[in-house]
Amino acid sequence: MDILYDILVYLFILLATIMVVSPRMFLNIFRIRIEYNGMRRTTIRIIGVVILVLLIYLQFIRV
Repeated sequence: MDILYDILVYLFILLATIMVVSPRMFLNIFRIRIEYNGMRRTTIRIIGVVILVLLIYLQFIRV
């Protein structure tokens, strides 16, 4: 069960990294059709950074 948790966390870390590095790729992966402008890209990056920080905290600070 612990291995499954680790795999899931690493998958979400990968997903959040894609959100930060390339928001357009993130939208294309899930076939999300949004009016794509600078504000959306910034919003997706901010959400990605928040998710990354939370997941890294969960993964490496947990006892």
